[in-house]
Amino acid sequence: MLQLNSTQLNSNLNSFKIFASFFDAVKNRLHCISLNARNYLNYAFSYAFNFEIISRDKNLKSVWAIADTFNGLMAIPNLIGVILLSPIVITMVKKYIKNPTSVELEN
Repeated sequence: MLQLNSTQLNSNLNSFKIFASFFDAVKNRLHCISLNARNYLNYAFSYAFNFEIISRDKNLKSVWAIADTFNGLMAIPNLIGVILLSPIVITMVKKYIKNPTSVELEN
């Protein structure tokens, strides 16, 4: 028979709360997007409410993990932009090095 002490029980309960919070957050987000794609206030409220649910964990590890994940994901479009624009920047710099007066500056 499986017996759990109070520490193990609390640990399992916290894990379940975190899982349930993530599940609820995803459910609310999908519901918000599918029914009211144009209602941005509803979408913002859903985000704030879901982060409030997730932040009920006392040590806030899950909240920081989510914040770090989204900060990392924000780098992806920036890296794509840098990679796509690098040939243009290289040609402009080469043109400027050859003749600095040929480049027109905007006011």
